[in-house]
Amino acid sequence: MAPRRREKLVTLANVVHQTQRRCGGPVWWTSASAIGTGPFKLVTCVPGERVEFARNDAWSGQKPAWMTLTIPLIPNFAARTAALLSGDLDLIDTTSASDLPRLEKTPAVASVAGMRVNYVVAMVKPAEDAQAVTDKKGLRLDPSPLANAKVREARSLAINRTGIAERILPGTATPTGQWLPAGLLGHDPKTPVPAYDVEKAKALLPSSMPSARRRFSKPTTPSAKPSCCKR
Repeated sequence: MAPRRREKLVTLANVVHQTQRRCGGPVWWTSASAIGTGPFKLVTCVPGERVEFARNDAWSGQKPAWMTLTIPLIPNFAARTAALLSGDLDLIDTTSASDLPRLEKTPAVASVAGMRVNYVVAMVKPAEDAQAVTDKKGLRLDPSPLANAKVREARSLAINRTGIAERILPGTATPTGQWLPAGLLGHDPKTPVPAYDVEKAKALLPSSMPSARRRFSKPTTPSAKPSCCKR
């Protein structure tokens, strides 16, 4: 599949390039540069604010029940929940875990749960301009401690995956020890959830790391943060 993906990326780049040239620039958010087909047609897109669609009566499949569809872009979790409960929105996606109990107790609201996969890969040797892995004083750790296999194992042992799933993300996460969840190609049902063992983690840390440097922060992209940590 990997060679096919490269071909598809080249095709996509050519289509976008030709579309932009025809429209006079990178105006992908206008109906003039929209490509593809489906039950709805793009009317307008205001970046960071909303996307508007109109029903495509020429669509060969089942016609949607709505004549128009508006998707407002509301990044704040609390604001999205408030808009749903007030009746300003009919549907929201990716609610905060702390809002779920309230929504589930609201008779007028129906919730649908589903698995979402986030890929978070540790930077063993980050680029020179990447955010540094730092200690608790904010000093850059160079070389990165993640270059040491024992440090990576210790960090894994120090993560209480079950505790995070049960207490921080109640009912919205599944502890795991692999990249893919059950049901996706590549999942190994024989791979257990790694054990939580703080004492073993401490013992694995090399003596070359002073105690003052045994606590470090790891920056992530905003999309890698769980919904409970966003407001």
